[in-house]
Amino acid sequence: MWATCITNRAADLADHQRGRTWLEATTYHLTPGRGYLVLGMSVTETRLMIFALDDTEFPGFYPAGLFDIASQPTPARWMFAVRDGMRASGTDVWANPVQAVWGYPELVEDPSHYTRLVEGEAAARDVFQRRLAEANLP
Repeated sequence: MWATCITNRAADLADHQRGRTWLEATTYHLTPGRGYLVLGMSVTETRLMIFALDDTEFPGFYPAGLFDIASQPTPARWMFAVRDGMRASGTDVWANPVQAVWGYPELVEDPSHYTRLVEGEAAARDVFQRRLAEANLP
């Protein structure tokens, strides 16, 4: 699945695409006009998020409002799960902001996979690299 970056500036996002900690001056490491391989998605708070590698080769979730996403089939191996954030309200949303996630199996089945990945854990990086290679296959 692919998404084309249309802006890399948080200030260009619609109100509903901004998280509670957003900074207007934020510029994401994304290049407008460039296509990005989507490896997963989530609904976090009220935002649809895209999981992709940025221009620094760092995997992260980015607001979907930064992208143009054409109608396309979801990858055959993707999974989907509802998270605790679906039932969270009030201050509980701070602790459990993720409502749903879909993507490669480890991203969905293991709620700690993403955190371990961005913290640089070798096993999580190995899984990610394997899934990235599979997604790039024709």
